[in-house]
Amino acid sequence: MILIPQEAANMLRLVNPDDYPQLNILLPFVDDFIKTATGHDWSADNPIDPTAKMLASALLVRWFDDPGQMGSISDNDIGVKSLVGQLHGKALQMVTA
Repeated sequence: MILIPQEAANMLRLVNPDDYPQLNILLPFVDDFIKTATGHDWSADNPIDPTAKMLASALLVRWFDDPGQMGSISDNDIGVKSLVGQLHGKALQMVTA
């Protein structure tokens, strides 16, 4: 996973990640979304790219607060779109290197 449950809990200011079983669904979903959007499985990298962690954190917070938005990025969400673009570019560089 790009974010481990404790990192996710810290990001969401939760005391104990075990109290929020929805994290077990949300974290893999975030990883899959980022993999699909960028063409690279960032969770398989060691160490995980900091930009991937930032994007995972941004998506986690948005989708945790508003589960109805899961799987989408709004048109005015420039920051998230920028992170996706940066990771997509890095993924292309990895393929051509």
